[in-house]
Amino acid sequence: MQFPLLQLRLFRIRTFRAAVGGSFFTRIAIGGVLFQLPLLYQVGLGFSPIQSGLMIMPQALGAMYSKSFVGRVLQQLGYRGLLVSNNFILSLLLFLFATSVLAHLSG
Repeated sequence: MQFPLLQLRLFRIRTFRAAVGGSFFTRIAIGGVLFQLPLLYQVGLGFSPIQSGLMIMPQALGAMYSKSFVGRVLQQLGYRGLLVSNNFILSLLLFLFATSVLAHLSG
């Protein structure tokens, strides 16, 4: 008898589908940034690998620090509120970052 890792019937639950779908796109965006930023710094802006790594380091430190308080924020906002606000803030920050890089490259 087989025991699947994930019961696919869970996707019949609307909130589960929304949570998995929202988290999926957030993880793709965050994971992509970790690979694309060092390439941008080195190839696009001409930084050395050390400089590029130092530019990425605050992101790793912020991720480690956020683990200490995300449980309390989750209790206050709820999963849906945290997911929506996180996606909105992340989209805004990525947009601002992209426009500032484009302004730097064109100017």
